[in-house]
Amino acid sequence: MNVSRRHFKSHPLKSAAILFAFVLPVCFTGAIQAQERHTLTIQEAIQIAGRENIGLKQSLNKVSSGRLAARQSEENFLPNLSASLSGSKELFKSYDPLTDKTSGQTSRMLNASVSSNVNIFNGFGDAASLKRDRLLYKALGKSAQRQRQSVIFQTISQFLQTVLSKAFIGIEKENLGAEQKQLNQIEEFRKAGNRSLADVLQQKADIAKAELGLLEAARNYETGKLQLFQILGRKPPDNTEIVSPNVDSLLSVLTAQHPEHLTGEALGLRPDVISREMQIKAAKEQVWVNKSGYWPSVSFSVNGGSNYRSLNKYGGFSDQLLNFNPYVSAGISVSLPLFDRFRTQNGVENAEIQVSNQLLSLKDLTLGAAYEIQKALLDYKTALQQRAAAKSQLKYAKEALEISETRYRVGSLTYVELAQVRAKFLTASYDYAQTNHNLLIKGMAIYFYRGDMNPILSLLK
Repeated sequence: MNVSRRHFKSHPLKSAAILFAFVLPVCFTGAIQAQERHTLTIQEAIQIAGRENIGLKQSLNKVSSGRLAARQSEENFLPNLSASLSGSKELFKSYDPLTDKTSGQTSRMLNASVSSNVNIFNGFGDAASLKRDRLLYKALGKSAQRQRQSVIFQTISQFLQTVLSKAFIGIEKENLGAEQKQLNQIEEFRKAGNRSLADVLQQKADIAKAELGLLEAARNYETGKLQLFQILGRKPPDNTEIVSPNVDSLLSVLTAQHPEHLTGEALGLRPDVISREMQIKAAKEQVWVNKSGYWPSVSFSVNGGSNYRSLNKYGGFSDQLLNFNPYVSAGISVSLPLFDRFRTQNGVENAEIQVSNQLLSLKDLTLGAAYEIQKALLDYKTALQQRAAAKSQLKYAKEALEISETRYRVGSLTYVELAQVRAKFLTASYDYAQTNHNLLIKGMAIYFYRGDMNPILSLLK
């Protein structure tokens, strides 16, 4: 050891260089990690979810598909137009009885034609199909709107849950610091002969328990971030830090709006209810589509073309096509259904059954929506009371802890009794943080179940 000390004393520059070599990479790495750290606010999370949520993208794709179906129904009123061009070459032999000779001949032919057909009347089937597809397109748009609302609410709920997990980390850190401070006091008391070794060991055990609580809170926070990014439809980047909004400020604004006074009869705002009503109208139009099979259909067609044959001795290629062989024909076709093996009748009855099912689905949806709104109102009122009770609990638990710590220092309280009071204070801290976030989410849930997200988005701006 003496040789080692003389070695370091005789090389001060070398020691400084070694220290610099170890410290510099650590500092440089810390600087890089600080630069790579990402932050995420609740407004950014909402924007990302609106762009990249997988379920929402699929819903928007359905809207695009419905738009194409509606456009196709509009274009079914247009006439179709087709053109054809065919050519052939024939090799055959001909016999001349006058000369009693057989000769080979080659014939080249070309046919060109254009045809068009337009539906004049098909029992109003095309008109009903157009109305049906337009209604279904609008219904899909409303369903996508409700899907967007659901994604936004899920994002907000999970974001606030992750913020709550982050708040629990702060509570656990504060508890760990208080336990460490208490250990220092107990060790000082033991040195003075006022505390036993058992108190010191028990306090160290409580510190280990507090460290476990901190690790669990940190794990829950990281798990919450993973669940949040799953909703966002994005792979979570490393070192992402959730920026906590001012929950107290949000609660002040929310409670000032008094959402508990909103009536539950607001189903007309729900996009999913509106979508179901449009689907019922579309199902009724499908009945008319199927009834069109009872009616006759009328169509108009026109055809035109020309041909060329090389063996034709009258005129060349252009004369035959343009002057000698052109033709045009036009006609009206009427088709009257007489017996279709009851296909039309069965189709109409099946469509009417679908209308009945849609009506039942609407009733089930409206009942469910009314229940959700009433339950959200009840949950919010309960959350208000729970928050007030948790606030009082935290206040009294904090005062009890301060008194108990004073009594323990003067020896009028045992360690076990002090530990029980501290545990109650920790529980009260958890409960108060939980009730704050719960009240915020329950208040927003009222607007969500009513189908009105504007108050929520305005609150979070």
